Amino acid sequence: MERCWSLDCDLDFMILRARWLRRRDLPGQAIAIEEELQPIF
Repeated sequence: MERCWSLDCDLDFMILRARWLRRRDLPGQAIAIEEELQPIF
C-alpha cells in the first residue's frame, strides 16, 4: 500500500477499469489489472 501512495495510484480507477473491461468481454486485460492490485491487498 505504501508503494501505491508514493506513486499516486488511484485504486478506485483501477478497480473500475477492471470491472469495465470484464463487461466489455476483455477478461484477459481485466485479470492483468487485478493481478497488479493483488500485492496491495
